[in-house]
Amino acid sequence: MALTANLMAHLCLLGIYVFPGVSNTMSITQETDRKYGLLKTKFRVNLSECCSDCLLCGKQLNFPSWMVGMFLFGGMDPETGMGTYVDAFAIAFTKAKCLAAWEAVGAHQLMLV
Repeated sequence: MALTANLMAHLCLLGIYVFPGVSNTMSITQETDRKYGLLKTKFRVNLSECCSDCLLCGKQLNFPSWMVGMFLFGGMDPETGMGTYVDAFAIAFTKAKCLAAWEAVGAHQLMLV
């Protein structure tokens, strides 16, 4: 279905905002793809530190799914009370880093305030 003005208006009323662009592909590099390396690095550091903390506390290395959010967005493990894990997402995708990535390829942000 083509993105007509009527469809766009209808979707907006439903709370869905569609920004036409490149589909999710592996053959075309997106502007912020370069930032995922830093995100993965910080995520892995958080994971490694949590493993060390668990071993120090004698806790099993069994991570429930909610801990993925802690590795990604930082915080403290409430079960052990250990760790002040960094916010990997905020470090990797700061406003300045996103703007620099877009500027490097000549793209412009839609609405980043």
